[in-house]
Amino acid sequence: MVGFSLCCDQTDSVLFELEKKIVNRSKALITLLENLDEEFLEKISQEKGLKEIKVGDVFHCCMIGIHEKHEKKGIAQAMLKEEIILAKTLGYKYSYCEASSTASFNLFVKYNFSPVLTCDPKEFEYEGTRPYQHLTDPIVILVLNLQTGIQYQ
Repeated sequence: MVGFSLCCDQTDSVLFELEKKIVNRSKALITLLENLDEEFLEKISQEKGLKEIKVGDVFHCCMIGIHEKHEKKGIAQAMLKEEIILAKTLGYKYSYCEASSTASFNLFVKYNFSPVLTCDPKEFEYEGTRPYQHLTDPIVILVLNLQTGIQYQ
């Protein structure tokens, strides 16, 4: 395997449950990301005056991963580009993602995603522990306005 991409309609509960099953072994990480996702969805609905975010409004680029032997070959960039095209084709208003490293952050910014929320994973508690004390980069939620193609304002 060279890489993978996991994306879904964040407001479709069936797809979201499938996403959780796929990554079930990473419960602490999923919990952290769910907390950030909920905060983001609340923030975007308040800031944009949306009474309710509906299925088809927000496309979630959940994960992009590249095997270390194939890094720095433009594969992640190509996958993100295809995800953006897919989201636009399907009529989504926004696309968002979580960056957990400087490399992923820089990739998303290159495609006009802008940061809207930041979390220090070292502060996150899960079942009485702090599982991410070893991480050095913050986790950042970034969003792209798919209707305009410009950074989220």
